Amino acid sequence: MIRLSPPKLLDMTIPEILREKVLIALESLEVEVPDPARVQVTKAADLRFGDFQSNIAMMLAKGLGKNPREFAEDLSGRIAAEDLCEISIAGPGFLNFTLKAEAWADLARAQWESGDLSVSQVKAPQTIVVDFSAPNVAKPMHVGHIRSTIIGESLARILAFQGNEILRDNHLGDWGTQFGMLICHLSDSFPDFKTNQPNLTDLTGNDVQITLRIIHGIFHMGHWFLKFFRLQVFSQIKHFFPGQIRILQFAEPYFFKKG
Repeated sequence: MIRLSPPKLLDMTIPEILREKVLIALESLEVEVPDPARVQVTKAADLRFGDFQSNIAMMLAKGLGKNPREFAEDLSGRIAAEDLCEISIAGPGFLNFTLKAEAWADLARAQWESGDLSVSQVKAPQTIVVDFSAPNVAKPMHVGHIRSTIIGESLARILAFQGNEILRDNHLGDWGTQFGMLICHLSDSFPDFKTNQPNLTDLTGNDVQITLRIIHGIFHMGHWFLKFFRLQVFSQIKHFFPGQIRILQFAEPYFFKKG
């Protein structure tokens, strides 16, 4: 099996390795390259013709007074990449590089054994805020919350792995409407709750006097309740009306049991 040097694979990308070999081949042909930076090997536009490609032969052929395709054939014969890929010529002189299966295997093995998967660290680390799904925790969650949470965490881990500082933010949704409906319904249904408290110890039993689902249904029954809700809750809580605060303090232990 072909064995590529792990340090070589980890220090340079495949296009960089191929570019280096192309430059060496040009030097062996005694071709002077005015601007070496123009010698590039890029990802192939069409994978049917290979994994990577270069148009350097066409770029240099005119200045050398040669046919681009013939020059590409001469150049490909000088590129020492037998252990890495197969080289073919396409069109007027494109160099196409198709990596061998063994080369891909060696690359994967080298990355796996590197400890950091040979992921390059960013040159200028940034502080990046990743905003998560921000669910309203007083409402049922759905698959959209899970999907966006997984995507957000994946992005956060990738960016952190590259050396960035990550701030994860999952702003929980507002409880205002749910608590307002709870307080409003309690005060309406149990005006004497301080002396005759409703049974909230079992939120699933038949003797339950109030649940968020029932409240939600009543709340949407008509404008009369909405108007009452606004008048009785929003305006009074805004001014810290003691009665509503006491209702909330009474109901809280039953809706937020620990463990």
